[in-house]
Amino acid sequence: MLKLLTACLLSLSIWILSAEAAPVDNSSPSLIEIGRRIYQEGIVESGEELRGVSVAQVTFSGEQAACMRCHRKSGFGTSEGKNIITPITGEYLFPEVVVEASLNAEVSPKTQQQQRALSWPGNSPTPYTQPMFARALSDGINSAGQSMDQLMPRYALSDKEVEGLTAYLKSLSAYSEPSVDKTTIHFATVIMPDAKPGQSQAMLDVLKAYVEDMNSDTRSIKRRRKVATHAMYRSYREWKLHVWELTGPGESWKAQLEKLYRDQPVFAVLSGIGGDNWGPFHEFCEQQEVPCLFPSSDLPVIDDGYYSFYFSRGMALEAEVLAKQFKSSVQNDVIVQVFSKDDNRGVEAARVLRDSMKKAGSAENLVDWSIPDGQIDKLWQQMLAEQKPKAVVMWAGGEDLAKLGGWGDKSNSPQQIYLSASMLGRELGSDPELLPKSLHKFKENIRLIYPFKIPEKSARHLLRTKLWLRSKKIALTDERVQANTYFAANMAGDVLSHMFSHYSREYFIELVEHMIGRSLVTSVYPQLNLGPGQRFASKGAYLLKYSNRQGKVLEPITGWVVPY
Repeated sequence: MLKLLTACLLSLSIWILSAEAAPVDNSSPSLIEIGRRIYQEGIVESGEELRGVSVAQVTFSGEQAACMRCHRKSGFGTSEGKNIITPITGEYLFPEVVVEASLNAEVSPKTQQQQRALSWPGNSPTPYTQPMFARALSDGINSAGQSMDQLMPRYALSDKEVEGLTAYLKSLSAYSEPSVDKTTIHFATVIMPDAKPGQSQAMLDVLKAYVEDMNSDTRSIKRRRKVATHAMYRSYREWKLHVWELTGPGESWKAQLEKLYRDQPVFAVLSGIGGDNWGPFHEFCEQQEVPCLFPSSDLPVIDDGYYSFYFSRGMALEAEVLAKQFKSSVQNDVIVQVFSKDDNRGVEAARVLRDSMKKAGSAENLVDWSIPDGQIDKLWQQMLAEQKPKAVVMWAGGEDLAKLGGWGDKSNSPQQIYLSASMLGRELGSDPELLPKSLHKFKENIRLIYPFKIPEKSARHLLRTKLWLRSKKIALTDERVQANTYFAANMAGDVLSHMFSHYSREYFIELVEHMIGRSLVTSVYPQLNLGPGQRFASKGAYLLKYSNRQGKVLEPITGWVVPY
């Protein structure tokens, strides 16, 4: 009998050890992948499109039916008007994740419960079991037995698909963010090799002062938290800024960035500065899924990227605005666009203008003229005499404009000379006396493509930023870079203050989309707005002329032109 008992105990011990060595994982990657495809792509396990039916019997399928369409990539939902799309991450739905999330986020259970009571689908604070979750998906009945909002479609999913979706939603609550620990959140900014030293320093002065401000506030909040009569639920962390300064040719940047990120992952990139080649950094942010907020670049990458935000489409936007203007004002007349092959900004603008006019069927009379290396003045005069253009578009900075030399007699000059404010610089573009002397007598012919706030209104528009710079004893050396950098840093601070320790990069991005139009801090652009999935916050430009009125340098000849 004793031998039999011993044998049974030994078998039981072996079974227990085997179970510990090979635990059953109900959230295996394959199961989570089933849920991810349902959630993000609207594809069920079989590979067919997900189908959802609304209360009004409207059928949605594929991406239109995907959970992400309403609840967003983060799972934290959104709001539009009176419609509130509630969070559906694991910590908001399932009881075992609620406890873990409370511990990880350093949130008191009482406060966690109060927050959650306002956020459950159908305002039901009752956690979901798997059968309850399946019923909610198929019948629209929440965990408290109440009918869910009519906006919520009904889905017919298999048991395995419901299990996979459950596993995926639980994974959205698994905050194992390597750039955030108990005390610190890490950020970076990047300086490309072709960035101008003065602009790089202007950006760094602002970022370092802002981070010091944030950390000063955080230290005082932590002290208040310790002496409070009850535990404060928010977890404050100090900011750590890492400056990633790239060197060498562009093909080496990817490896440099990957090493920097391995050495210290960062939660987001604040601003950044570069010249002609922002593409490698854009690709890095997309591949590593790192939010990048509003770098100073006139050549942003225009694609379907998710993680990078830009102020505008840069030179492409200016060219598109001009193409729209030409469509209504210049017909059957020669237009010459001038650019230097050594400046990628001008090359890109010229390409976009040609493509845009070709789409409109008006590119036949557009002539490209690339600034040559030698004999510029003679060739320039010859081109003007031969082409007799009605309009000349100068995709060039001040130095290249000065190379061209004389423009001939005023009576034979182009009726319109278009200059890019981005390539000239806002300061140069706002003062005709700073233009090359050969252009002074043609001041009345000049038109500025101007994507910024109109100069006479800019001082008041940027008052808050200038007061902050003055309070930090930072000299105003580059208004555009400094104002835009301060906006990017302040945007990050505002968003983090609304995240309640939910360090999800996707949630961070969605809050940027939602909050940008409410910011009290301004950039050099007149208005910034984003919608879900939009990544270019300023969407138009003015066309300005130099004014003859006393006390007024520039005045608009068009309103705010949005080309698309």
